[in-house]
Amino acid sequence: MAGLWNVKFDHTNGETRQCKECGISFHTMKPRYRCNKCVNAAQKIIEQKKRLLYEKKEPYPYQGINHNYKQRFYPLRTKLHKMKVRSEWKAYFKLKLDEILNDALLMKWINDRRDKETAESKQVKSRKTITKEYPNHHDYYEY
Repeated sequence: MAGLWNVKFDHTNGETRQCKECGISFHTMKPRYRCNKCVNAAQKIIEQKKRLLYEKKEPYPYQGINHNYKQRFYPLRTKLHKMKVRSEWKAYFKLKLDEILNDALLMKWINDRRDKETAESKQVKSRKTITKEYPNHHDYYEY
């Protein structure tokens, strides 16, 4: 038995092994002891645990109000088409913007910074940002 463990894994042809979890024999090109099905099941559990820890942004607060966009935006479109002067448009948009800025629930959702871009910008160091900020100028000569 001691000689069996000293044999190196055959990376060119792979090996047929027996899964330690379910007992099925499987062919692998990597030195592992679980079949793909068991590896995927274990990884799925790990991913679910990660998702539970991740803090997500709340959904848009007024999402369930009206999904019929034609019914919702057609009156706005007709109102805007009737306005021909720029000052009328400016007054209308100022009124709508004031409504949005005074809506505390909507402003809380807008200012909630739990999105992908903010998380990436808060990341201190990564290979991608380091190579962008400090490119390699080794053997770079400009004549």
